[in-house]
Amino acid sequence: MVPVRASRRNVSWPLAFREVVRGRLLILLLAGLFVTSSCVARVSVVPQRDELAPASLADAPAPQPTPRAAPPPRLLIATRFPYVAQPEWLPTRTNYDEGRGGAAVNWIVLHYTDISYARTLKAFSIPASNVSAHYVVRGDGHIGQVVGKADTAWHAGNYWFNQRSIGIELELDHITNPFFTAEQYYAAAALACAISAR
Repeated sequence: MVPVRASRRNVSWPLAFREVVRGRLLILLLAGLFVTSSCVARVSVVPQRDELAPASLADAPAPQPTPRAAPPPRLLIATRFPYVAQPEWLPTRTNYDEGRGGAAVNWIVLHYTDISYARTLKAFSIPASNVSAHYVVRGDGHIGQVVGKADTAWHAGNYWFNQRSIGIELELDHITNPFFTAEQYYAAAALACAISAR
């Protein structure tokens, strides 16, 4: 009998890991849609409609039509995004590499933490965790910058992607912050807009 070695192809991933990956990909997709729609937010000017006549006046003779003023043009007016990203500098001493090895930043990767903001910052400072991100967005919209933009944070699971991306973590703790908040979305969108404008 010949022993069979396990390979990556015939070993299935644990169910919990697959659910986490699927959840993170969904969050990444939704956040990307939110960021792209908020970075190019536009409001269209729509002319107001005349109010309808009450039913009791329906039998009255119709007045002669009078010329109406031309409606305002339907211009697209760019609106300013209401939030300005102002991260607090909270540097970590470990879990990142200085510089980017000559690589340019091409992507913004959004993650969620699954632990509190404070525990996330602590995890980023523990060398054994081997994880960090450039920014962490707390539930109230506060932004903490942990790794400098010119440095490589360890967040994407692949060094090539780490060198070419900025990592943003959104706090999602099942105890202190069980749901994403509007403030988090606005702060993450403003931050992503500020990063992509550079």
